[in-house]
Amino acid sequence: MCRNRRFRRLTHGARAPASGAGRRCCTIPQPGGRTPTPILAGHVGTPGNGPDVFRRLPQARRGDTVSVRYDSGDVVRFVVRRSAGMPKQQTPTDDTIWDAGNPEPLLRLITCDPRTPLARGHYEGNWVLWADLA
Repeated sequence: MCRNRRFRRLTHGARAPASGAGRRCCTIPQPGGRTPTPILAGHVGTPGNGPDVFRRLPQARRGDTVSVRYDSGDVVRFVVRRSAGMPKQQTPTDDTIWDAGNPEPLLRLITCDPRTPLARGHYEGNWVLWADLA
């Protein structure tokens, strides 16, 4: 599926955002022409490069609020439903992330899991945040 190919490219570095920035890696169309679900990816940082834009993502807890500022200047608030680490191999196929059939506005944030070991300069796990419209 398109969503998985796009994310696999992201996890292999071809679509990774620049340091200091989050990047929409894809959007999942919503039924009925609703606003697509943004899937945003960003770096957490590494000991060698220092902290980055998603450095505090693993600290997010259920009930926390996340604000997303769009290019239009609009700010939309989401409430964290879940925040957890997972193996990178699981991320592209986890349907709870790529929830295309859900008619409600959603947000997913993805970064590396700083609790996992570093291999060739990259953390071995992902950290994912699931959020719903506030």
